[in-house]
Amino acid sequence: MKSFYDQLEALVIGVVLAFPVFGTFMPIETYLHPLTFESIYTQHRVETYGFSRIVGLGVDALAVYLVLVYSRAMLGEMRRGALLLAMLGLIFASEAWSVDTYITVRAAVHILVYSIFAFYLFHKYDIKGFTRYITRVLAVTVFASFAILALRPDLGFSNLEGSRDAVRGAMGHKNSLGELMSLAVLPAGYSLFIRANNRIFAGVVLLGSLILVILSHSATSGIAVCAAIGLALYGWIMRRRTNPAWGIMGALLTVIGIAAVTLGI
Repeated sequence: MKSFYDQLEALVIGVVLAFPVFGTFMPIETYLHPLTFESIYTQHRVETYGFSRIVGLGVDALAVYLVLVYSRAMLGEMRRGALLLAMLGLIFASEAWSVDTYITVRAAVHILVYSIFAFYLFHKYDIKGFTRYITRVLAVTVFASFAILALRPDLGFSNLEGSRDAVRGAMGHKNSLGELMSLAVLPAGYSLFIRANNRIFAGVVLLGSLILVILSHSATSGIAVCAAIGLALYGWIMRRRTNPAWGIMGALLTVIGIAAVTLGI
């Protein structure tokens, strides 16, 4: 029974992370009726007080549940996350000089809720378990993005002028897709390396996330991927060599090479 409960909890948390937290197809009203530059500047925005608001309340309720059930364990994790707590304090303090205090407080509460999920994951999984779990969660967005491109390309491509050939996949904006996929590269790649998941599955998620970064035409995400690959290579080289210069030089040259190929230099 305990195993079934743990699996059910992991499934529910995974769905919450994949959709409302990471933003796959969310907010659904905005995703189905994406904003254009004209609607942004004329302030004719799509309100999201229906289904997405209900989902948001469900996420908040789940966060409260995690705090009540895992409060003691999560307090221990918070002691190790002093920088995250400091960032949360700064975000809430920024209300004092914010132009729009309502938006600031709302964003701060959202970040607090998301941080609760982070502390929960820190408590629940070791590094291999976390890699296995988060790769599976991010795979939802990867596969959903390719599915929407195949079934509804009118939704899968950006509708913003000047970026209509960019892919937004299952995310609300092309840059949002690029950002999330650039983050997916690390756990998927590490999962492939340490065999946290089936290697074919991890390889498909890694390749899919890299393709989506390119298709999103998000330059910042491309740079983030290059930096992530460089850091990963540096760590791998440093574990096998005693001279740090080799690690730095090898990682730097690799990143420059990847950036040159990507930018067509």
